Amino acid sequence: MGSKALGLILMAILPTQIWAQDPLVNATDFEGRQAWFHLEQLVSFGERYTGSPGNEQAKNYMRSVFQNCQGQLRESHGTMEVEGTEPVKIENIWFQFAPEVKENRLLLGTHFDTRPWPDREEDESLHRVRGVIGACDGGSGTAILLELASVLSEKNANIPVDIVMFDAEEPLPKEFIPKGYFLGSRKFV
Repeated sequence: MGSKALGLILMAILPTQIWAQDPLVNATDFEGRQAWFHLEQLVSFGERYTGSPGNEQAKNYMRSVFQNCQGQLRESHGTMEVEGTEPVKIENIWFQFAPEVKENRLLLGTHFDTRPWPDREEDESLHRVRGVIGACDGGSGTAILLELASVLSEKNANIPVDIVMFDAEEPLPKEFIPKGYFLGSRKFV
């Protein structure tokens, strides 16, 4: 998919009330190459399962991107307990444009973590041997939202948007579904 098409899709999801007058951001403002760069950075950290070194590197990278944007960097920390496992530490990265506006906020979210092993691999002997780098799952959505944040910031788009990068969405083996998935978003809510 071309960067212009992707940009059009992204701009279409923003509520019409924000764009009721002249648009602050055009689809052509979205830089597909920059989103790809973010994706390459995330993948270079390797496995990003909750608690891993790659997960920490990803959080630091996202913080650095958001610190260059106009708005407020926040974090949502916590621990969730799932029966049969150790407590899971969660650290969502949360960025707010126009944080002073309390009503009619738009929330855009994705997860940045990856599965701790390729549990869908047909060869079960590989399930606990190698990790997942998550270019498509956990990486692409994060890269797109990082670039969107940069675009909104460059355009001084003082609109009430929250971007949340969820941690611990896929931290546990499939036998814990559904109680062991979506922990970051559940903790955020």
